[in-house]
Parts: sequence; structure tokens; C-alpha cells
Amino acid sequence: MTASIPTLPLAGASGVLGLYESFTVAEMLTFGRCMNTRWDDAAAADRLAGLGIPLERKVSRLSGGQQAQVAVTLALASRPDLLVLDEPLANLDPLARHDVSSGEPSGGPYTSRRYRRGS
Repeated sequence: MTASIPTLPLAGASGVLGLYESFTVAEMLTFGRCMNTRWDDAAAADRLAGLGIPLERKVSRLSGGQQAQVAVTLALASRPDLLVLDEPLANLDPLARHDVSSGEPSGGPYTSRRYRRGS
């Protein structure tokens, strides 16, 4: 007999970003879609397009800040009930850090509000 463990949909991103460097950004999105039942593909693609991150570029060819933005996008697009962010914000410039942590854009071409549950 196996015990049933209750699960809470959550996502996280830490200093170790969990990105596969040999994947393209598009392949990371496909991986995220396959691994998450509540995946928001349109929001993920819109966010990355607004940030100017090319989907065909390999993760290993992105800057540290771009890799952090991809990791945060993957976490947000999974539509978790709880999102735990740690060190990826350290790789972001101050404006991008504010956008992600506040959920409000600071004049950027995208909005984090799309990711809020119930919106």
C-alpha cells in the first residue's frame, strides 16, 4: 500500500536556474509545456518576446540576466499557486528585478499581471 502525498502546484527558481544549456529557449518552453498541466504558452512567449529574448537562441548563448528571465518566465508560465523566487533575481538589472518582484512593469514592454491567478 502506498501513501498518497497531497500536492500543491508550485514553482520555484533558485540561483541554479535549472535550464538546459544545450536547449534553445523554444525547447525550454516545450519542455515546460510537457511538464506542467496548467502551462500558459501564450503568456510565456509574449513575455519573452517583450524582453527581446530570441526563442531560437541556445540557453548557453544568453546573458546571465536573460537566463534569469527565461527561468522566471518558466516558473510563471506554469501558473503555480505558490511561486518561490530566490537568487535568479540577483542576475537581473534593478528595473527588471523590480518588475518581477512587484508584479508591476516599470515602463517595460510586458506585464507580469497576466500571470496572476484569476486574471
